[in-house]
Amino acid sequence: MNKSIKTSRIILIISAFLIILVCAIIGIKITGHGDVSQVNTYYTVTDNHSAREIEAAMKAVKRKFRAGFNGCTLTDLWYEGDSMAAAEDSWAAQYDSQEVIVLLSSFQTNSSGGDGSLEPNAEYTNYQWVLVKNALGQWAPKD
Repeated sequence: MNKSIKTSRIILIISAFLIILVCAIIGIKITGHGDVSQVNTYYTVTDNHSAREIEAAMKAVKRKFRAGFNGCTLTDLWYEGDSMAAAEDSWAAQYDSQEVIVLLSSFQTNSSGGDGSLEPNAEYTNYQWVLVKNALGQWAPKD
């Protein structure tokens, strides 16, 4: 009888694991995510922002887009360099921060308008991302 109890427990554990796995897979397909797999990136290095800083800011935007722009595809992401200096100064004052970078992007929505809050089947251009350095020295997009 002890052996049958162990076998039953093993079967129950495996069944529970499979149910959780299937639910996770279905959940991922239902909720989706923002697609950043084909994004084109380009930038101009300035005295204010090195290539390393710009690339780190772009990574932060991609993470935010992937997590928060379900059903959308990021097509372009760029930093315009010195032409953004005035905007960065303005945002720095608003967020009381010494380090701000403003990136621009283009993205497309799916037939449901991403999560439903955007225009369906639309292309958004010059979408602005304002990022501020957090306490850990990492770029963090502001909402």
